[in-house]
Amino acid sequence: MNNVNANCAAVRLSVQPQVRMLSVLVGAALAMMAVERAWADSAVGADTSLGNALNLAPVNPLTYTSGYDPDGLNGEPIAARTPTGQLYSVPKVPSDRVHSTTGGWEYLGFVEFGVTHVSGDHREQGFKRYKDVGNGGYLSAFGVSAEKADTAHYFEVVGGGVDRDDQFYGATFGRYNDWRVKAFYNETPHVFTTSFRSLWNGAGSGNLTLKPGLTAGGSGDLAADNQAITAVAQANTNTELGLVRKKGGLRLDMNLTDNLKVFAGYSLEKREGARPFGSVWAGGGGQAPMEVIEPIDYETHDFVGGLYYTDPLNSFNLQASASLFRNNIDTLSFETPLRVTPGTITGATPGMFTAGRFDLYPDNEAYNIKAEYARKLPDLMNGRFTAVVSMGSSRQDDDLVPYTTYSGLRPTNVSTANWDSTDSLSRQSADARIDTRLVDLGLSLNPTSRLNIKAKARYYETRNHTDYLACNPNAEYIDSGDGTPGGVSAFGCTGVWGRMINDGSNVSMLYGGNGAAAGNIPIRSVPYDYRKLNTGLTADWRLKTSSINAAYEREIYARDHRERDKTWEDKYKLGYVNRSIEDTTVRLSFAHDRRRGSSYHTHHPYASFLSGHIVPMPEAAGSNVQSWVVHMNNGMRKYDLSDRDQNTLNARLNYMPREDLDIGLSAQLKEIRYPSSDYGRSGKQRQNWFNVDVDWQYSPASNVYAFYSFQRGTLDQRSVPSGGGTGCLIGASSLMGVITPENAEEICQSPNSGAVFVAGNFWELDHKDRSDTLGLGLRHDFGKVKFDISYTYAKSRTEMKYSLPANANAATIAAAGSGFPDLTTSQNILEANLLVPVTKTVSARLLLRHEYGRYRDWHYSGLESDPVAVNAPGTALPTAVILDAGPQNYRASLIGLLLQIRL
Repeated sequence: MNNVNANCAAVRLSVQPQVRMLSVLVGAALAMMAVERAWADSAVGADTSLGNALNLAPVNPLTYTSGYDPDGLNGEPIAARTPTGQLYSVPKVPSDRVHSTTGGWEYLGFVEFGVTHVSGDHREQGFKRYKDVGNGGYLSAFGVSAEKADTAHYFEVVGGGVDRDDQFYGATFGRYNDWRVKAFYNETPHVFTTSFRSLWNGAGSGNLTLKPGLTAGGSGDLAADNQAITAVAQANTNTELGLVRKKGGLRLDMNLTDNLKVFAGYSLEKREGARPFGSVWAGGGGQAPMEVIEPIDYETHDFVGGLYYTDPLNSFNLQASASLFRNNIDTLSFETPLRVTPGTITGATPGMFTAGRFDLYPDNEAYNIKAEYARKLPDLMNGRFTAVVSMGSSRQDDDLVPYTTYSGLRPTNVSTANWDSTDSLSRQSADARIDTRLVDLGLSLNPTSRLNIKAKARYYETRNHTDYLACNPNAEYIDSGDGTPGGVSAFGCTGVWGRMINDGSNVSMLYGGNGAAAGNIPIRSVPYDYRKLNTGLTADWRLKTSSINAAYEREIYARDHRERDKTWEDKYKLGYVNRSIEDTTVRLSFAHDRRRGSSYHTHHPYASFLSGHIVPMPEAAGSNVQSWVVHMNNGMRKYDLSDRDQNTLNARLNYMPREDLDIGLSAQLKEIRYPSSDYGRSGKQRQNWFNVDVDWQYSPASNVYAFYSFQRGTLDQRSVPSGGGTGCLIGASSLMGVITPENAEEICQSPNSGAVFVAGNFWELDHKDRSDTLGLGLRHDFGKVKFDISYTYAKSRTEMKYSLPANANAATIAAAGSGFPDLTTSQNILEANLLVPVTKTVSARLLLRHEYGRYRDWHYSGLESDPVAVNAPGTALPTAVILDAGPQNYRASLIGLLLQIRL
């Protein structure tokens, strides 16, 4: 359970009265930005499109209150199309209300404000998940844009959702073709649940204390404790858990010469809130799993800087970045209302485990430097060469916490009780580091005007330098095997190997020679890393009205400490584009991927990280050696390592029945097979989707669109549980022969032997997903009055059917049935806007948004009112305590009356 201000400068100008009004608005907006502690800009170009649920499109001061251009895009009242035949969106008319100052500045601006009202189930998670809407005054959006022609200076300020949890602000200023500064600040809420039933005070902090009515460590009467948990939970229903992401930043871009540009940026992201989190006590799968509340108080600092160079033949980019994550809450302590039964722990007494502790995400850093180079090769078939080299390092050195907070506890057969001290650790901090390297080379050649050939080679690697030993160097076994206390020496540490788990309520321990030894106790962290090489060749041959393209790529993975040392995958792709059919463009592609690999070993990759590496496997007749030789049945194949055959067919058709109408059809059919997997993913895995979209721009002032999307996926899994066999005992008979020290691994891992796994006791799962999405929309300008309406419907369904092992008992078969109830989610969203001019500079906007959401989730079935899943007759520890009641059905509406004022 454990271990594991912005400063704003005022510029005084001599301005006209309109400009004074403008500066009041801008000043108010900047003041709101300055209040927030985390004011800054994206370091790497993210968050450049600011907005929220009521401002989905970026705020543009030039066109925000304008209508669509009656002349369309090309100066004619007919729809304009891209070279590939797609309709362009009709642009809006830029505002003609441009004002001038005596200093030579030309400016314009707008503000939209009014009142909003929400009704219905507007407090439910489904409605408010990523937005903050409410009753009362609302400053929806504002914007100011200005420029000075004689000096080429400019600035722009935009914002919206003022004083809400989804507010946003942006500012850009600079000199055209010289330098530019961008600043932004935005907030994004994320509501995880509005139906949590909290048992604790202190949500959002690192210390959760039980509410009145509950006893830390339980009362000793489990039936009474279960009833008390239910009572307190029901008294604290509809607790909201969520966070608000606050992010801001600055970025400077400057042209030093015509060829050289430099840039630097900084951003700060802060997340504060809480979310449901799982806890468990003891071992062997745990006792009384319970949802607790994880606090969130994160800060991430991102820095980036670099330069761009370009000339007629060459271009070069150099970039360095650093990301620093800080968790302001180091550990989470929580009181438990249940009395758990400790494992084989000396010093443990009933009721002593009153509180548990988690070591939360550690502070960490990530650094990267990247160089990119490209050169035109006009004398080499009009070619182009590109190269990317990158190096990175991710690190954390968090101070480790002891295995338990309870003093006096010690594992059986261990003499030392220092497990509540960092003296029980092999090191005091994590000292974790992963380094990455990347080299990516590309060459593009054009032997003729119609033929393009590309070749690439990409190498990427990760190196994991983390090595933690689960060794207590200041503890001794009571009896090391020869009657003398001591420890076991390995990997430079002498002491007791293993650890206390779940705050000391149980242990995962390698005992001395006088105890029961085991070969599967984790004693070291596994430093997973890999190398990946991709090489490929692509050719594109353009015919008169069509084109053919073909590609081949080979991907080779070399992995450390995985079941397969190496896998290789050949990827073939063939594509065809035809534009010769009248008013129609057809695009087709077919891809075939084939992955194979080296020998598959289920046990050996992990053997040196388990206690079997330092404790010899017993060889005497009758010895149970399962923990030394069995990691998984040898027919199991992990999906990222298994042999795989994958076929993908893509099709797209664009049809233009008339100049102002587009119809698009697209589909994908994907089939995946795992030919060598006896267990794991079996049969065929299918992922198919189909989409149709219609766009009718019957005039520059009017537009109708519709789309429908369908997706379906199927997945089959098959496995066999351990148990029910004759056992992995030296000298025992099996269906594959007598078990000996030499063949124990081969026999005991095989379900065909009937020793540990019994082939006939397999189970199968049939998993099906389907989602349907429908969208409709209409926009029309009735002269000065403008109207738009949109409707979106989305529904998803998950079906899981299964078969049980043959050795399941009758009661289990009767209770389990043949599958889970279908899990379904549906959502309907209707939104409409009516814009009516009041004067030449003022318009009234009526906004309506209605949402309806419906959920059916079997995870919460039966726990909606009582969160305690009791073990009959209710006098034992509960199977689980599920405090989140899950997503709730909702029906909610938002209506707003807003005024748009063009300054």
